[in-house]
This record gives sequence, C-alpha cells and structure tokens, in this order.
Amino acid sequence: MSTMGVEEEFLLVDPTGFHTVPRGKAVLRRAREALSAAALNSVTLHEELASSQVEAATGVCSSLAELRAELVAGRAVVAQAARAEGVAAVSAGTAALPGKVGRSLNAGDRYAAIGRLYADVADTYEVSGCHVHIGVSDRETAVAVINHLRPWLPMLLALSANSPFADGRDTGYASWRMMHQAHFPGSGVPPRFASADEEQRAVERLVDCGVVVDSAMSFWLARPSSRFSTVEVRAADAVPTVDDAVLLAALTRGLVQTALAELETGREGPELDDQVCAAAVWSAARYGMDGPAVHPVQERSVPASDLARELLRFVSPALEETGDLPYVRQLWANLMREGTGARRQRLAAEADGGARAERGSRADGGTEEDGGTGMNGSTGTGGGVKAGDVGRLNSAARPNDLGQPVHGAEASESALRTFGFGRSDIPAGAIVGRSVAASDPARAGLAGAASDAGWADGPATGGDVAAARAGVRGGDAAAARAGVGGGDAAAARAGGRGDVPSGRAGGYGGDVASGPGGDRRGGGAANDDSRVGSGVMRGEGAARAAVAYLARVLESEGGSDA
Repeated sequence: MSTMGVEEEFLLVDPTGFHTVPRGKAVLRRAREALSAAALNSVTLHEELASSQVEAATGVCSSLAELRAELVAGRAVVAQAARAEGVAAVSAGTAALPGKVGRSLNAGDRYAAIGRLYADVADTYEVSGCHVHIGVSDRETAVAVINHLRPWLPMLLALSANSPFADGRDTGYASWRMMHQAHFPGSGVPPRFASADEEQRAVERLVDCGVVVDSAMSFWLARPSSRFSTVEVRAADAVPTVDDAVLLAALTRGLVQTALAELETGREGPELDDQVCAAAVWSAARYGMDGPAVHPVQERSVPASDLARELLRFVSPALEETGDLPYVRQLWANLMREGTGARRQRLAAEADGGARAERGSRADGGTEEDGGTGMNGSTGTGGGVKAGDVGRLNSAARPNDLGQPVHGAEASESALRTFGFGRSDIPAGAIVGRSVAASDPARAGLAGAASDAGWADGPATGGDVAAARAGVRGGDAAAARAGVGGGDAAAARAGGRGDVPSGRAGGYGGDVASGPGGDRRGGGAANDDSRVGSGVMRGEGAARAAVAYLARVLESEGGSDA
C-alpha cells in the first residue's frame, strides 16, 4: 500500500473585511511554538511565496484515518495561531479580496529570484493549492506513474475547484487559480516522458531557456517530487474542508495504485493530444463540476458528472484493496450533494446577497457597510443576517433539499440555514459547510444510501439536486450541467433567463447594458451590491460573503477533533 501526505496552503485575511493581510511570518512563528509545545512532530509548517500565505504539511501517512487526523491538527494550529494574531485563515484557491496594503513576496534569495523573473505575475500571485504526495519506489517509477495519471489530472481539478472569486468579483470560473497558473511557462498536464532522464532533461531545458528559476521548479499538475520519493500531484485548488482534502488524497492514491498495477502488467500510460489536455484543464477550471468536461482520451465534450463517475469506477478496485472504498463512497456522496467549494462559495454569496438586498430596500439603499458578513454572522452598521430578515433570492422557484420547489423568502431562509449566517443557534465555531440534509442522504435526493450501489450516480431525485441548488432555474438540470439547451453551462447556471450575456451579468435578467455604463455587474446596482438569482455573483459583497463562509468553516474545523 502506498503511503501519502498532503500539503495545504492557506491565505490569511482580515477577519472583518476579509482582505488578505501580510501576516504569514507572525502566524508561522506562533503556530510552530504551538506545535512544539504539543509535541506534534509529524505536522510541519512552511512559508509560501506570498507573505499572506502559510502552508501546513502532514507527515507520511498509511491510512486515511491517520491522514485525516493530521490534516485536522494542521488546520487547528494554523487557525488558532491566526486568531491569536488577530487574523483569520481560509482555504481557498485565490484571494477573493486582495490586501489593502498591496501584495508582497516573502524575503529570501529564491523568492527574490522568482519575483525578478516573473515580475507582476509573481507580485500578484496569491493562490493556494492542495498538493498530494503518494509514495513510490524511485523517480523512474514516478515518471511512469504520472504518464498514467495524465488523463485524470483535469478531473482532480474539477472536483477540487474552489476559487470562483478574485479581486473582489466573481470571475465566472470555478478555478481562477488555474488561470493564474497558466501565466507561468510549462503549466498544465505534463508531457509524456519515456524515462526519468528524459523528464529531467526537459526541466533542465526550461532552466537553460531562462523561464524557470531552477530544476526544482516546474508548473506541471503532477511531477516527481524534488525532495521525496513521491509522485506530487498539484492539480487541486486549496479545498474548504478536511473531508474534501481526504477525498482528494484517496482518489489520488487510488490512481497511483491503479497505475502501478498497470505497469506491473507492462501497460504504459496512454498517448494523449497536448491540445486536448490543455482544453480539458481549461474546461475543468471554467466549469468545475457544474458543466461540461473534456474527455482527454475520447477527445470530446462530456458532462463533468459522467467523467467523474468514470474516474471513481476506475479507481474503485484499488480503493477496495486498501479498504477505503466505503469511506470514499461516503465522502463522494457528500461532495456530489453539496458541490465543489466554488459552488458552496457562490451559494454563501447568494444567501448573504439576498438578505442584503432586502435590508438595502428597507433602509433606503443599502451600502457596503450594511452588508459585510463577519465570521460570527454579524455585519457592519446593518446588523446580523437573520434567517427571518431576508429578501427574495429571486421570484423563480428553486428546489429545496427534498427536491421540492420553494419560493422567495423560503428559498432565502433555506440558503441561510445551509450556511448558518446570523443563526443564534450556530456559534462562530460551528461547522457551516454542511447541507441541512447532510445527515440524511435520502433528503438530498440520493438514489439510496451512500453505501448503497446508487452512490456513483449522485443526486437523482427531481433532476440533479446539487446542480439545482447551485442556481439552475427551469429546464432540465442535467442539460444545464452538460452545457446544452439554451447556451453554455454558464448561462444555464445563471438561470437560463434571457440571453447568455444577461444571465452572466449577475442581474435579474436585464441585459449587460442595464448596469451603469454597461457595467457587466448588471441590474443597475452599485458595484458592491451583489445581485442574486444568478450562477455568477458580482461585487465585493459577494466575495466578502464567500470568504466569510470559508473562514467560518476553517475556524470550526480548527476547533474540532479528529
């Protein structure tokens, strides 16, 4: 059985305004003191490129239970150290709200060299990933295994997508982090290499070309580790929860174990077209699990959910061999029900935005100060967001967790209950990332219990409940997820009302020009007034609500037990 380890990168933010803050060194110093005092020697902490980031890495783990315990420990020490320094830690692929004092790189010769080489690309790089290491015998084996992993790397990105917001706006992508990474040379799915020597020569050529700092640097989504005898898979965004990270590690180990079994029989990794691979990465970044995917082997567009099920079927024998299959089925069902981090962030923004819209209309025009959601559910001058103090998310019906249609304020209250905004019965440390139906798969429309044979098909009652909860209005949810029937998946996720630009504008169905000066935020709203009823949430208010949600999730997990 292969060993595994996970590196999680976190962003540090102001706990009220949720802009990033350059406090990485102070948080690391305090966190390392806590690790030392608790004799937690397996978890290690590291600087990252940006001064607003820190990294927690597990030790070498043999089981998912061991890995989960170390992930919880790492998150706990980071969250507690951040709190002690007056900031909050979040696990997100991008900085939804950049720092008010500007971005900065950490000190050090290598970081300085990176800054000189990549200039503004590095200076503005505040992105975080979740990197999974799987143990292999040697570098030669690592390269051969990666050849087998290449078709699946875009799907690992899609499943982990957790960076829809950047620079105070919804980008329209599920993983804007991957768009950032595309600015660097040699990003994406790695080439197919015949040997470790060939792979090493390819890296050294990039060094000789002057486009990477040294031979330890590459931007491929998977590579042989330069430090350990591992395959390092770097496809995933930083994910919201421990469960998300454990599922990612389990799937990755399943892929490596499957590759090793294939290699034992003499089967090499498939030949793939590099342009199709690039298209698959782009599609995964654009849609995550809420639209089409590109099948790298079949070289055609397929629903992301279909390709995800293919992945799970592919690794199931390896997961069964390690005894992980029942647990992975449970984690998989949770993800299919609740959606990726990108979807959860948008739902949090939508819940908060509906409440702010109602307060703004009653208070003769709400402002940014009226609507910033804090970590404890409080806001600025406008007071807390309460389940009973909400406006209509939109006038269209949307399904609840039972797959039944609900309208207006009831939909708003349902969304608020899901994320815990302003609830007096959910303390600041409570886990808010769970659906209200998390403990009852039948309520979420699953075809049977998570452990039943229906697990692979995800939500099945009343269409795709998870997709519907992400904002699909009208029409068939499966068609919306596939990006057909009235425009691309972005339009379907935006609600399918009017043409594609109007759906993507973030308004209530008016066209792009309805915003001030043709502003794509639409709806004639102030730039910070994030309109709801759309799969794409515009404005700083939406970004702030999304980061508030992520901060609360990490805070809750930082205080939980393994």
